[in-house]
Amino acid sequence: VKPLLERAVEPLKQVVADSKLTFDSIHEIEVVGSATRSPLVVNAIQEFFGKEPKRTMNSEEAVSKGCALMAAMISPNFRVRDFQVQDSTPYSIALAWSGTASGEDAMDVEAKANEVFVRHNILPSVKMLTFMRTQPFDIGAVYNQPETLAKGTTAEIGNFTISGIPPMADGSPAKVKVKVRLDINGVLGVDSAQAVEEVEEEEPEKKEEPAAEKKDDTPMPDAPPADGAQPEEPAGQPNGAE
Repeated sequence: VKPLLERAVEPLKQVVADSKLTFDSIHEIEVVGSATRSPLVVNAIQEFFGKEPKRTMNSEEAVSKGCALMAAMISPNFRVRDFQVQDSTPYSIALAWSGTASGEDAMDVEAKANEVFVRHNILPSVKMLTFMRTQPFDIGAVYNQPETLAKGTTAEIGNFTISGIPPMADGSPAKVKVKVRLDINGVLGVDSAQAVEEVEEEEPEKKEEPAAEKKDDTPMPDAPPADGAQPEEPAGQPNGAE
């Protein structure tokens, strides 16, 4: 029995290590249904966490409450308290592609090597891959760590063919952007593939406009009086005034 209990505790150790949680930050432990409620398993869990697991729900209740909660979150007719539920993929996923070339035909991917979705990648998630290609090519998806899969599970996920690549005017390889998605259920698929053609437009030369002529307001001297005209005298005091 002891080897079986040790195997039951191993997933708990993995969960704590992956989540990077401390035992103090774990508030409650719930044992849900089936053989996990047996005293031997409960005692092993309590010994590992240092807390007594609760047994307030069975497996049917846990599933139904989770489904009702998620349905209320996405329904426009119900309002729930603000909180967030994040799911993640338990396995890392890598991509391989046919016709791999060097130089200008190399692939540019925002990921580490061929591992596009890392372990515990948050769902949903989208990655954009850029290829330089002139011919149709295949993309294959596999689990990057097959040793972590259940016994008898194949590591191959699927193959996707990208075709209909238009030729470029200058004969160079086309830039093909492929959108790969992991949906909310953890299902991998290729959403779209499109060829992007970059066109450089020459900016028209700007003609320099002639500088505007400066108009200086230069004061001019008073014009001389006309012949026979008497210059105006400045206004003085009235006659008889001292």
